[in-house]
Amino acid sequence: MFGAVLAGVAPWLGYVFSSDGGVIAAVPVGAWVVAATMPLGALVFVLDGVLIGAADGRYLALAGLVNLVVYVPLLWWAAQTPAEAGAPAAVLAIQLAYCVGFYGIRALTLGARALGTRWMAQTL
Repeated sequence: MFGAVLAGVAPWLGYVFSSDGGVIAAVPVGAWVVAATMPLGALVFVLDGVLIGAADGRYLALAGLVNLVVYVPLLWWAAQTPAEAGAPAAVLAIQLAYCVGFYGIRALTLGARALGTRWMAQTL
């Protein structure tokens, strides 16, 4: 529901933050990516909370390293967006790297742990 609302107001959201045309043009692109990936983000945050609550810190730390190894090249890719492509292209690249790439690898690493039962044996 929140994703649908965000996607719906995205064309006007930039006006809340700035009167600059580049910002106004870039905000909807980023907001649409965020709106589309909200379910993935929700899954990641729930799994993160469950594993933190289960005191599975060692796995979370190791998974964080794996996530970093995947995310850094995606950030590099996003940084290669040519300036002449404009702010919307740059925002799209960074939002795809974060909301799809980073959330995606986190969903995989956290989901893999949650599918098993080892995390249930952790103690506080």
